[in-house]
Amino acid sequence: MREEEFYGSWWTESDPENEVAGLLTLDAGGLRLALYGEWKTGSDDEDSSVRLVSEHHPRIFGFRHSDRKFVTLLDVRGRIMRMPFRTFGSRIYSVDMALVGPSLATSDSFNKISFELDYLTAWTQPPVRARRTRDDRHLLHLDTDSKVLAECATSSEYRIRIRNGLSGTEGHSTVSLREYCAFDVEPPVPTDRIALLDQLRMCHDLLTLSLGRPVRVRWIYLYIPDPGGSFRVITRLNEPFEADDISERQATNNIFDYQMPTLLTATGAAGEVPLGIPLGVLLRRWSKLHLQAADALAVLLSPYVVDGMLPHHRYSSIFSAVEEVHKALSITQLAVASEDHKQRRKRVASRLADCSKRLSEADAVWLESLIKNSRNDRSLAQKLEDIFAQAGDVGTAAVRVAPRLFRNAARSRGQISHGNAGTESERAARTSYELVIEWTLRVVILSRLLNNRARPEFLRAASERHMFQLILRRLAATEQ
Repeated sequence: MREEEFYGSWWTESDPENEVAGLLTLDAGGLRLALYGEWKTGSDDEDSSVRLVSEHHPRIFGFRHSDRKFVTLLDVRGRIMRMPFRTFGSRIYSVDMALVGPSLATSDSFNKISFELDYLTAWTQPPVRARRTRDDRHLLHLDTDSKVLAECATSSEYRIRIRNGLSGTEGHSTVSLREYCAFDVEPPVPTDRIALLDQLRMCHDLLTLSLGRPVRVRWIYLYIPDPGGSFRVITRLNEPFEADDISERQATNNIFDYQMPTLLTATGAAGEVPLGIPLGVLLRRWSKLHLQAADALAVLLSPYVVDGMLPHHRYSSIFSAVEEVHKALSITQLAVASEDHKQRRKRVASRLADCSKRLSEADAVWLESLIKNSRNDRSLAQKLEDIFAQAGDVGTAAVRVAPRLFRNAARSRGQISHGNAGTESERAARTSYELVIEWTLRVVILSRLLNNRARPEFLRAASERHMFQLILRRLAATEQ
């Protein structure tokens, strides 16, 4: 990624007269503020000792030197060496978020968040804006009005809107336009930034899960209710990249290509199955499902968010997702019925009483405690089997190719948990298991968004996707 940085003057909320010059930088190390001086406090003159001080400022205010725009830094932390004599050099603070706008953000209360995600225009497939007339083929008419493609109200009374429009610049002899799609999310009452960023995560998870690839956040704006205005958000969520943005034509070809892992778009599922529901209904269902499966999605999608995750960490993350999805979808957690488990313990306990004379007292007490506290949870292999059973044709095809898939995959997870990454062939097998489990989890979660009529067709089409067929070939080679 390329760096974004600018110089400014900065002061604390409690002492606006004490301005210090500094540089705000966003790079691979995060968002940081380097001060070329220090904010003085009354205690500095009273204490003459040399000490390491942890600082935390909920807000730091400033303005950017290049255009005199105001900047509000949120959750600023640093560890500073305090000395009784004058020191030189810079002091480095970590910053959670920076808000750039026409005024200072003096409170953590916002009434709207807007953001654009990679591939969103291609994913929604908005109506064509350009047309040519029959009279003059060289004259191109553009519809420049902003349009609402979908809108819904969630169960928590947030209003979500997908907006499509044009943005660009004009010069002396050139005009540059770019079509965009963005989410607007409005809470029922003004709320803090964390709650609004949770809504961003919900929308981001939908695209990541649907496309099966990393999705960047291009830009974020937060809006305040009084006196009104917007702030551009600078944070690691929307870090700038060196590569130029791909064109919308490239993005469309990319996500709709038959070889791509795309499973859901706003116009269809698995490349050929019509959704049968408006996009607004899909968003409302997703908001409800996301509340139910937020923990499962966090671990399932972490390889798309965390750069450079090691293979065995990805595998552990996938299995954590298996357990969370199994719980979120309300699949039974019991190995056998509760009454059957209770009766089984009674039978074993009675047999133990008959043979207790052959055991030492300590061994008998230990064995009785073991039986009494025995759990009735389903094993990892059983949980895998339950989830694949929910995947219809996808699960059937995987089991046909690898009959021992569940046992072998669960055993590989156990090896990693106990510090045994295994041989090269075992690592290759884990990759095959990881791919088929991830595909199945995505299919099972997304199928919950569809109507009963469209769901079987979606499961069939997902099992015939080119990407899944490649996964099955690799899995078959692993099992040989």
